[in-house]
Amino acid sequence: MNEWSQWRPRADLNVEQIDDEVVILDRSSNEVHQLNPAASIVWEGIAADEDIDPLVLSEQLGEAYGVSPDSVGSDVEILLEQFRDLGLLDQDG
Repeated sequence: MNEWSQWRPRADLNVEQIDDEVVILDRSSNEVHQLNPAASIVWEGIAADEDIDPLVLSEQLGEAYGVSPDSVGSDVEILLEQFRDLGLLDQDG
């Protein structure tokens, strides 16, 4: 189990895909978050899986950009921390 396995995207967020970017409307804070294409890939990955796994997300991001998962692993961790700090993720249990 990794430190992110109990985190999920908040169910009350309005999320829209516009071209290769994700836009998130957080009505509780009246904030709109426009994710760049790389952050959008990570968001889509966490929204699609039951468990947030940084290794899987790194593989997805690396594949999309033609780089090794190891080279984007720290970027994925930073994005997850930012999503959490912005209040876009809830912790189970």
